[in-house]
Amino acid sequence: MKLASISGTFGINAQASVTATVGNSITITVPAGKTGNGDYGIWKTYVTGKEVYYLNNCTSGASSATNVWAPYRVGWNTWIS
Repeated sequence: MKLASISGTFGINAQASVTATVGNSITITVPAGKTGNGDYGIWKTYVTGKEVYYLNNCTSGASSATNVWAPYRVGWNTWIS
């Protein structure tokens, strides 16, 4: 599985990070006879894009479709069942 693939030769840098911390809390109201559920973590999304290889003269060379999982938020997901 590819998370991300970016490279460059002209001082280009791409970076992403997400941190989940322990010790936080959330409150939900649960009706009688129901169950409250919660998950805490880093949520990801599936991104479809295009990889392009650039040549030394800054023109585009080979390209291909790519799909990656990318982190997009940290937090709670709650629901009643």
